[in-house]
Amino acid sequence: MKIIISEQQSRMIHSLMRISVILVENPNKYFKIGKTGISLDKRFNANYKDNYDRIISVIEEEDSLFISHLETILIKYYKQYYPSLCDNENEGEVEATDEKFNCVYMVI
Repeated sequence: MKIIISEQQSRMIHSLMRISVILVENPNKYFKIGKTGISLDKRFNANYKDNYDRIISVIEEEDSLFISHLETILIKYYKQYYPSLCDNENEGEVEATDEKFNCVYMVI
């Protein structure tokens, strides 16, 4: 039997695995998942430098709608399985942008 996984499913699995590895390497650290269309350094310095140590790219993609959906899925998942460490208050917004750079990131 051959299992067929779509490209989007493959990228979602990759993202889950990437975050899981980061969490294993950083046990008991608070984190937040988000998306951005600006550079990660700008995003970190504007919003997170006072509360978190670093920002890490989870996945980069030109398709902003895919990134928005993926952000929502990841936040829901990690809020369920890491409720005391996941700092996300909401579950993200699904929105498309014209940005060429779209990224799901994690601050930790």
